[in-house]
Amino acid sequence: HPNNYLYIQISPFSPALGAEVRGIDLSQGLTNAQFTEVIRLFWSIRSFFSGTARNLTEVQIKIGKKFGKLHIHPAAPNMEGYPEIFVIHTHRHSKIANGEFWHSDVSCDEEPPLGTMLQLHLLPSIGGDTLFANMYQAKKPGQSLTHFFNLYQVRC
Repeated sequence: HPNNYLYIQISPFSPALGAEVRGIDLSQGLTNAQFTEVIRLFWSIRSFFSGTARNLTEVQIKIGKKFGKLHIHPAAPNMEGYPEIFVIHTHRHSKIANGEFWHSDVSCDEEPPLGTMLQLHLLPSIGGDTLFANMYQAKKPGQSLTHFFNLYQVRC
């Protein structure tokens, strides 16, 4: 429930797209008490967002490591000095945009990452659509994983 937190405020967004987290300043990282509530929220709704921090590479890495070992994408461009940061840069004349089609990030790895943290620096006035969804809610009870993955074309 959105009101069962002491250190963060939750504003539900939609059943499959999670909630907005307020009341924390991500530029300061997360205290242990805040992280305890954030991880509880994560396991509850699987997807959430916060618009409170920008350009905080080292803090983002530190927060990510609280969730566990960070994934380093084997084929993606990374930020110099920060192999954990997968850099995506496109512009209006780009021939290919990362994630041009619906996909699930590196879900084909033997041990896929727990999640993704996305930090946006520049957004177009239209387009640039990135959505996160709770895949547990997308899979119907009784549906085989093979059927589910074929249906949604989950791929690397």
